[in-house]
Amino acid sequence: MAPALVQQINHVSHVCFIVRKENLQLFKDQLTRAFNVTDWDGPLEVTPMGLLQTGSISTGLEIIAPLDDQDEDNVFTQHIQAKGEGLFSVIYGVKDVELAAKEAQERGTELMNGPDGKPLTIDSMTGMNGQPVHAAWNERLKVYREIALKPMFGINFWLGQIEPLRSGSTTSEQ
Repeated sequence: MAPALVQQINHVSHVCFIVRKENLQLFKDQLTRAFNVTDWDGPLEVTPMGLLQTGSISTGLEIIAPLDDQDEDNVFTQHIQAKGEGLFSVIYGVKDVELAAKEAQERGTELMNGPDGKPLTIDSMTGMNGQPVHAAWNERLKVYREIALKPMFGINFWLGQIEPLRSGSTTSEQ
């Protein structure tokens, strides 16, 4: 049985690692052995973003890999080429991602813009043709949205609103 999901608020929600696609399974296996992770979703091709993605929401571990390591226009390929494999981003849990992004901007933090010039936002509940990135999330999550901040000291930070479906789930608000 998978651990109960808890919405993370006002602290780190999860970390995302990036590897080459040929190393994704190896790294996943290493994390599984090291931390006894048993509830991975994926890997799954998220073709609109050009990546493979796997993660364990309950443990706060996510691994991504560019689908095409020669695609110079892909931000994930660019990251691997510039920095190699390792930490990709830290996602900070918030109650309302749009409000948190607005407040961060008011405090002087810049957001990362997407190709459309608007803040780079990922909605993983409608990420695959209007469906959740992972089908299992339909039964577990109500919201999975992230907004990217401009990198700080070379680290990608995202604001993340990840709400469990069950209304009885507790919040880690401090």
